[in-house]
Amino acid sequence: MDLIEKLKNGYKQGNVFTKLIYINIGIFLCGKILFAILNKFIGIGWTTWIELPSKFDLFLMQPWSIITYMFLHLDFMHIFGNMIMLFFFGKFILEFINEDELVEVTPVSIRIRKKNLSELDRVRAFRAAGGKKADE
Repeated sequence: MDLIEKLKNGYKQGNVFTKLIYINIGIFLCGKILFAILNKFIGIGWTTWIELPSKFDLFLMQPWSIITYMFLHLDFMHIFGNMIMLFFFGKFILEFINEDELVEVTPVSIRIRKKNLSELDRVRAFRAAGGKKADE
């Protein structure tokens, strides 16, 4: 099995945190390539375009930074440290929530909810995973 197939299988079989790690690494590599090209040909200082500004008026001029600061990393050690923390923190979190649950964070609350919101969908997913209802 070649490297590409191993990566595909790792992504498909991984939990939600493993998938986030794959996505972060993919964005990191694409960002490094894109910004190397921009820096070479245009001479843009790219970090100022992706970092979250400390002043609100500057943030209004680059609203994309609310997303980019979470997914783009400055160098290899930065992403390595963050992904190691995500890997171990993810294992810890999965002790408390199931794979079919999501942690939803809003400005008002933090709650756990099911991915499949209808009762019928939850029962189907439970049975497809090999489970049975308690009353059966």
